[in-house]
Amino acid sequence: MANPGQVPESQWFELVEVREKSHPADVIRPYQDLIEIGLERASDKYRYPKAIKTIRRLRDSYHRAGDEAGFTAYVADLRQRHRRKTSFIAKLDKALARR
Repeated sequence: MANPGQVPESQWFELVEVREKSHPADVIRPYQDLIEIGLERASDKYRYPKAIKTIRRLRDSYHRAGDEAGFTAYVADLRQRHRRKTSFIAKLDKALARR
């Protein structure tokens, strides 16, 4: 797959969605990349809600791939790396508390 920075974000999501159902493990890394790119886009005032939406899809992909522990580890790492983004962390906690 191409690098998310080389393809418009909307097209990247379309590409990922094509593989998401049949090969969930294949979309984990691309989703993680899209989350990181989105969180760093300070000019986008909707970056946190978009990241949360993608994190939910990522959680589903981890689940379908049978790797719930991998998702837990990813979220712990994400929280650590973005701990200064308190608004994001609060939204993340709220989103992951409900299933």
